Amino acid sequence: MEMVEGHSLSTLAARNGGFLSWHELKPLALQLCAALVYAHSKGVVHRDLKPSNLLVDQSGTLKLIDFGCAALTQQSDIELTRTIEGVASGTLPFMSPQQVNGRPPHPMDDLYAVGATLHSLLVGAPPFSRGYLVHQVLNVRAPSIREHQAVLKLVNPVPKGVAAIIAACLEKDEAKRPESAESLSFLLNKESLGVPDRRRFLIALAACGMVAAIGGGISSFNQFRNPNEIESGFLTLFDGTTLAGWRGDPKVWKVRDGAIVGRLDANRMPDASNWRKEFLQLEGEIVEDFEFRLQVFLDIPEFDSGNLGVCYRTSNDLSPISYDLDFEPIWKYNCGLREIGGRDMLARPTQIVHYHGSSRDDPSDLKGHLIDEKRLKVIYRQGEWNDLWIRAVGSRLTHVLNGVTIVDFTDADEKWRRMEGGVSLKILLYYGPWVEARFRHLRIQKL
Repeated sequence: MEMVEGHSLSTLAARNGGFLSWHELKPLALQLCAALVYAHSKGVVHRDLKPSNLLVDQSGTLKLIDFGCAALTQQSDIELTRTIEGVASGTLPFMSPQQVNGRPPHPMDDLYAVGATLHSLLVGAPPFSRGYLVHQVLNVRAPSIREHQAVLKLVNPVPKGVAAIIAACLEKDEAKRPESAESLSFLLNKESLGVPDRRRFLIALAACGMVAAIGGGISSFNQFRNPNEIESGFLTLFDGTTLAGWRGDPKVWKVRDGAIVGRLDANRMPDASNWRKEFLQLEGEIVEDFEFRLQVFLDIPEFDSGNLGVCYRTSNDLSPISYDLDFEPIWKYNCGLREIGGRDMLARPTQIVHYHGSSRDDPSDLKGHLIDEKRLKVIYRQGEWNDLWIRAVGSRLTHVLNGVTIVDFTDADEKWRRMEGGVSLKILLYYGPWVEARFRHLRIQKL
């Protein structure tokens, strides 16, 4: 086994009065999420996450140890029987209700344990640590971080958004927890308001100027944020006031309430086809690899009126070709991968299309993962702002909606794939009287 020269998080917390600040804990929490993303991708559930099983070496790297209680999510009936018979394995204050009840191993068990672990390190004690623990884990709502700190008379500021996410991890109903370690990482990173340490808490809070939503459940993560707040390494593409740097029809594209707004009105009867699309193009070129982040809001008056999209790696030909995130959640909740001017719809939920290369020898040039309509319907927040990420690295194209990967493909067709090109926003009207698309918090990072 690897020799780790360092200490466990329980030891580090004990040396600091029994707890850690969020400033210290955040990078370690994100590393823990990354470890779980890998473990869960291999079908492994740890089932004994707690501070003493998390080591930090001298370089600040987190090590997840002690897989003695780990189990595979897909096992034979005999193996599952042995697992269920040993359900007492684990550490009760960090076990999910489902694990206590003997349910087969599931990644949601680890997400509950992450919540209990972060709670313990920020408060100085796990959510339940006294009395009849089995009853409490199964039936009693976990105290919020603020409530528990007040009982222990502890002052250790935690961003409200982070506290809400931890509370969601501790929900009895696993459907109310973040749906994956990847999603949890996204949410923790997004909702961390950057509290640097306790001494500078009031200064940092005043500087943020943000209001975080409270309460448990996934809906609490839809925070209103400063549209122009930029993460480290990203450049803003929209100043919130003008369309400087963008080119499009001024009758279609305007700025309103800190967002880019595109609106198309019907020029025919509302029940007739009004097919029309317009683009707002970013001037200049985005070279090679990049990550593009933004928030989108689709407003339509009725079913099947239209959609919005983001085109990227657009060629400079007379007839431009581009990849397109066809964001069409209302009509069959479709957020597929399209290629405008090329191979049309490359992939949509429940329908993965493979294209031959120019040589016709490889029947699967387009390879990867696409989320299904049922999950997409849950992930998409209708009537609200949605976080959208597009990542293009080499020939690999990844789309992330509200922290969940919805498209992850590699385009191996040498004839069609492009490695550089521009970015543009799209609005499209099908039927109905009008459609309106809004975009804000646009930023990009070259990779």
